[in-house]
Amino acid sequence: MKSVIRVFMFLIISANIFCSTIKVNKVRMNNNPPQLVFDLSGSSATYKSTYDEYNRLLFLEIPKATLNTKVKNSEFVGKYIEELNLINYGTALGVFVKLRKNVGYKTYSLKNPSRIVVDFKSNIKKQFTVVIDPGHGGKDPGSIGFGKYKEKDIVLSVGKYVREELGSDYDVIMTRSTDVFIPLSQRSRVGNKAKADL
Repeated sequence: MKSVIRVFMFLIISANIFCSTIKVNKVRMNNNPPQLVFDLSGSSATYKSTYDEYNRLLFLEIPKATLNTKVKNSEFVGKYIEELNLINYGTALGVFVKLRKNVGYKTYSLKNPSRIVVDFKSNIKKQFTVVIDPGHGGKDPGSIGFGKYKEKDIVLSVGKYVREELGSDYDVIMTRSTDVFIPLSQRSRVGNKAKADL
């Protein structure tokens, strides 16, 4: 009799677990607004999220969920996502989203239909400010080299190049971006006013 009761209890528990399983039916990327969306079966969705700021890694855990569709991770790589991985743990679905630099996010769930949404935005204030000061300019040519190359032109070209290289990671300010003369005192004032880190 005890073995019959045990089998009966096992069947009830198994049925409850099976009935409560959430299926992730579709994973999609919206462009306007930029969103990563998980379409789920059922009327409501719960999830846990953590963020590793150093590695820019967002982790979502969807309890009692299984992936019910094929996902090609490379299709989600773009302006906001550097890498996407989904792992079935059996009792939960784990979602690893590596964000691009200077990308922010907001997660929330919606009903009717049930889904989990990750909103992206790229207007986060950059952590450091760099001031680039191309010397000379305008009436001050600086040194004049072979073929009458002027120092003011070379340093301006190099300054613009450095601005492009650093622009994705830092707030970059130039004391001059055209051929104008700026006094030394005004150059330092630009950096101080911006509270530049470098």
